[in-house]
Amino acid sequence: MKKYLIALLFGTLVVSAKAQGDTKEPYLVKTLTSEDIQNVKCETTGGNISVAGSDADLRIEVYVWASNGRDRDLSKEEIKKRLEEDYDLTVSTENHKLTAIAKPKHDFHNWNRGLSISFKVYVPHTASTDLRTSGGNISLTALTGTQDFTTSGGNLVVDHLKGHIKGRTSGGNIKLSDLQDDIDLTTSGGNIHADNIEGELSAHTSGGNVGMTNLSCSVETSTSGGNIDVSIKTLGKYVKISNSGGHIDLQVPQSQGMDLNLSADKVNATALSGFKGDIKKDRIEGSLNGGGVPVNVHGGSSINFSVK
Repeated sequence: MKKYLIALLFGTLVVSAKAQGDTKEPYLVKTLTSEDIQNVKCETTGGNISVAGSDADLRIEVYVWASNGRDRDLSKEEIKKRLEEDYDLTVSTENHKLTAIAKPKHDFHNWNRGLSISFKVYVPHTASTDLRTSGGNISLTALTGTQDFTTSGGNLVVDHLKGHIKGRTSGGNIKLSDLQDDIDLTTSGGNIHADNIEGELSAHTSGGNVGMTNLSCSVETSTSGGNIDVSIKTLGKYVKISNSGGHIDLQVPQSQGMDLNLSADKVNATALSGFKGDIKKDRIEGSLNGGGVPVNVHGGSSINFSVK
């Protein structure tokens, strides 16, 4: 087992410490080349977390700066002093698992002394993650393991992943690209953008807009107040779209069979050759190209459905 308690044992940890005057430079760096990391657990109260799959130069970088925005030029000595007095900052590796946790030792009464602590991690592509931050952003790229990540208010940026992917943000935006397999993302109020997704996609927002392009997957998505625009080039097992107030634009491929169930205040459809069923002002029900994939779309104001 290799364990490093950074806040307490700076003298025994083999890291590189850089001056904090340039916040683009990491405060601490620990190499992971010999660790064979398979799992990553990161938690921080206010900073960002990013994890990237890499073939070489495996490492974790720790960034620390004043969270009040006024003390950007804190010295390394002042940063170290605040960490030791006010924070528990731990980095450990054990049984092929990297753990990096930053949390306050006590309730802050003077937020002018607060620090923002972020992690950048470079691990093998097959690594799985468990990530938590209270207010920062989370980004993941080039991984094939199981990913589970949550932020209370930041954005989620996820690309080039394959595997089981589950992410949540209470208020930030979600951006997805080049994903495969089982994807489940939720935001309470932000927007969702997804491009080039394969497998099964579940993405929901309570109030933002949804934009999805180049889908080759089963898709389930919803919003309570924004608009939804979805373009599918290859249907998966199902399409489930719902919107409480805005409009829905859905484009599907021409050659595949579908069972359509569309309803809204107003439903518009184009290029429905090969359709059998009922078409009315507020709904379309029936089969397209002999039937097949269930397409259930329910919107508040309007649905624009097209086949291309």
